[in-house]
Amino acid sequence: MTNAFAKVVDIILLIIVMTFSAILFFSAKSDALAESYTKNQTGRLLESVAEKGYLTQDMWEAYLSELSGAGLAADISLTGTRYCTEPVYDMYSVTKADEMLKSLWTGENTLVQADVATSLPVVDITAGANASLNTETNASILAASVNTPSSGHLHTIACYAGHNHAVYGCTYHGHVSSCYTNYPYSYNISCTACGGDGLVTCTGSTTTTYTYYEYGATKCPIHGDFPAADVWVTKCNVCGTVISVIKHWYCSALGTQTTTSNPHAQISCSACGGDGLITYSGTTSTLTCGKAEGWSCGYTVNDTAAMCGQIVLSIHATNPIQTVYQDETLITTAVVTYLDGSQKTVLCTAEKGTAHIGTYSVILSLTGYASAGNMGTFTDTISVTVIPKNAVCENGHLYPAAYSQCPYCDAYVESIALTGAAMEQGRAAVYSGTTLQESGYSLYVTYMDKDTELIANGWTDNLDNDYVGLQEVTISYKGKTEVFPVVVYAETKTCDSCGFLYALNPDKSDPGCPYCFASVPYFTGQSMSYTTIIMSEDIMNGIYGNERRYIFAKGDTITVEVKNRKRSVILMLLSDLFPGIGDKLNISMQESITVRSDDSYIKILQ
Repeated sequence: MTNAFAKVVDIILLIIVMTFSAILFFSAKSDALAESYTKNQTGRLLESVAEKGYLTQDMWEAYLSELSGAGLAADISLTGTRYCTEPVYDMYSVTKADEMLKSLWTGENTLVQADVATSLPVVDITAGANASLNTETNASILAASVNTPSSGHLHTIACYAGHNHAVYGCTYHGHVSSCYTNYPYSYNISCTACGGDGLVTCTGSTTTTYTYYEYGATKCPIHGDFPAADVWVTKCNVCGTVISVIKHWYCSALGTQTTTSNPHAQISCSACGGDGLITYSGTTSTLTCGKAEGWSCGYTVNDTAAMCGQIVLSIHATNPIQTVYQDETLITTAVVTYLDGSQKTVLCTAEKGTAHIGTYSVILSLTGYASAGNMGTFTDTISVTVIPKNAVCENGHLYPAAYSQCPYCDAYVESIALTGAAMEQGRAAVYSGTTLQESGYSLYVTYMDKDTELIANGWTDNLDNDYVGLQEVTISYKGKTEVFPVVVYAETKTCDSCGFLYALNPDKSDPGCPYCFASVPYFTGQSMSYTTIIMSEDIMNGIYGNERRYIFAKGDTITVEVKNRKRSVILMLLSDLFPGIGDKLNISMQESITVRSDDSYIKILQ
């Protein structure tokens, strides 16, 4: 009984298997036919696109209609892959553009700088000397002194040494002109100018004798005036030549003077060659009164000389307050007043020298007659300030100690520094063609005494303002020289197009605006290759857009993927029992498209 049932079950299973196998076979056969048909239709579509280079709405819908007529309901996606090669463009930076434009300039930009140097200031060490410092000497004071003679003095007993004349009836005799007898000069002159040898006389002349002349003076009626002392003027009575004799002999014809130490010598005029003799004899004044000047007394010794011009009344220092350098000489002159009222500047003796620094009194002394016949010492006191002659400052300068501070440190420069609002990182900046002074730079000067000064000009430098670029500029002021970095910028111009400011070439030629140049892209000489995915949406938008087609580029690859959406009941049951069977229908095909139409390629570019 059991075996019979088992056999029945086996028979039933065999029938089922055979039935399902037939269904599966026919289903697989049907799918194979559908897949083959789909591949054929897809291949035709792709071949047509490859030939034409584009896919139109009509071509696409015809393809879908063919698949639908075969009873195949499927999801179809159409994608593409595009290999692109593009030229690579880039943009210059403004700096790079400026460099390129400047490199096109072929002119010269040569730095030319001269040597720069200034001299140390001249320091006048007398300018700050002590105002009371002695500027005169004993010799200069004595040379410039004027002695005052006695005026209206009447001798008294005090004027003479010895006995009292008034008491003893003595009388004083003083010589006057009547005490003397004068013998006039005579002379003979031969006029060598004309060769005449007649006696030359001055007819009609008058002779006036001056008591303060050693000899007389003759007034010549020819010219009507008196010559100087010891001068005679006469006229040759042969030729009329005026001859002057001035102590020595003078040839008036040629204006030549011949001198001799012997007034009685025979002289020939060497200028004109004349050899006429000139003989000369003088006048003698002889005391004829027989009396000596002085007092006449009844004693053996006569007092014949008054001493009132030697008797000192007082002395007064010419420089009562003095300032001198240490170990220098004092001024020791004094004005002496004598008994007869006369005054004289004399040299006195100082009690001490100037070896010690300080202010102290010094006594000047003079030895002279205190009275007739009696000597004495006369003094006056002066105030003396002794100062050191030289001092040395901390910088080693030697200067007069009369200065309150070193005049060299006050004048000499210790350091200089360039300063201005346009300083860039410790260096000055100017535009081509302008000086440091014109660009607003000043020199900050520090002197050795630490005083400072800001000067806007007056220094010397070797800036080459025609050279564009960085240079080391030498600046010199009052003997101090330093080097400073200075940048010279080229002149600038405003671009008419973009309005930016840019630099010209060193020779002021226009290289072009780097801002405008940098705004234009340039081809780098390289190309860039890359792959992009052409999405199904982009293709469909082209097909169903205004153009009603999508244009492919040469070398594009198109991929069509077909996925079925419809399954039979049996396949659905079998797929539950056997996963993967009858699940789907996949058709994937690729075709490289070669665009042969220029029109399509042009439209791709557009």
